[in-house]
Amino acid sequence: MDFHESMLGQRPFYLGETMLKTRHLLARTACALSLAVLPAFAQEGSMHYSLGVTYVGGLQDVVDFYNTEHNGSTSTLIPVGVRFSPYYEFKNGLRLNLDLGPLAMVAGDVNFTDVPLGATIGYAFAPSSDDTAYIRVGVRQHMASGSDVDGSSAGLFAALGTDFSRDRRVHWGFEVAVDTATVDFRGYNPAGGNDPLNGTLHSIKPGKFLASVQVTF
Repeated sequence: MDFHESMLGQRPFYLGETMLKTRHLLARTACALSLAVLPAFAQEGSMHYSLGVTYVGGLQDVVDFYNTEHNGSTSTLIPVGVRFSPYYEFKNGLRLNLDLGPLAMVAGDVNFTDVPLGATIGYAFAPSSDDTAYIRVGVRQHMASGSDVDGSSAGLFAALGTDFSRDRRVHWGFEVAVDTATVDFRGYNPAGGNDPLNGTLHSIKPGKFLASVQVTF
């Protein structure tokens, strides 16, 4: 069995270690956000739940990596995923979000699954209006597993969006975002040998561009 054939198997995914890093990251982010928004807690607000379908612009880079490392063995790319984002919005427009997703997948002779986790602080420019634009910034960590995956690193997240018909119980909107968090892949070893741990490390940003259509209730 040559090196490329051996690489088709998954490298063990250390979920416990990644979960610990993610919990520490989110805990530090929550502390920073709490200090930033303490003055807003004196105001009333409301809880919302947003469900979106997101185009994952950086997923093609993952496919290109697999096609290079495995001689075009990637067979199925799913460039859209589902995202769930609950948030609390104060009357002054300040909002606190948690993000789960979008789920991204590559399937075939090789496979890849990615579920980002994140937290943001944002601001709605016209909180008392039926339609409003908003911005939000925060941190993102990718829970990635699959062929050649060797870990992930947290990054910054920034988004600009618009909500429409906010006077209705269920309203809709869209959002565009960038995510600098990376997933590391262990590629071909130019020195030869079959040990993937000695291969070249490739850092890819699966969420380098995101575009979502969402409903909120």
